[in-house]
Amino acid sequence: MGIFSISINKTKLIILILTTLVGIFWFYGKIPFLCPIKSLTGLNCSMCGSTRSIHLLLNFHFIESFKMNPLSLIWLFFITLGYIKLLFESFNIYILKDFFELKNNIVRYTLIGLSGINMLYLNLF
Repeated sequence: MGIFSISINKTKLIILILTTLVGIFWFYGKIPFLCPIKSLTGLNCSMCGSTRSIHLLLNFHFIESFKMNPLSLIWLFFITLGYIKLLFESFNIYILKDFFELKNNIVRYTLIGLSGINMLYLNLF
């Protein structure tokens, strides 16, 4: 058994490995990313422009970043936390369980409302 007895959730580990590989290939431009919402409806989803927005933010172009997608930092926050959660759950370490369930209705409906407003902003301006 050893000092560290870690059990592995094989399904989540495979998802983690595939997600990591797709992210690396996408980052280096080897595979294109096509937004399914934009492909199906022709409308920008609430995350459209987030990658360019984060790139502008990291280059200290704050106003341009905010104009590209005002909620890009929120999306980056949730995607990063989701990836970290998947990493830990691959080894059956459960953290942030209550955070991701969004049991608080105020937080849940605020995020839904902000997402809707952001989608309107991205499609009208």
